[in-house]
Amino acid sequence: MREGILLHPRHLWFVCAAHTEDDIDRAVDVVDRAMAAARDVVSGLNR
Repeated sequence: MREGILLHPRHLWFVCAAHTEDDIDRAVDVVDRAMAAARDVVSGLNR
């Protein structure tokens, strides 16, 4: 959410005609970083 993208916890992620390619690219980049951060946290818990 800090980067302006809300990932709903139930995976109800939608794209609509109002989203531009740039919007989608930005969302994908933000999600990639968020998932990498989550992976790092979970990996740290499993040590």
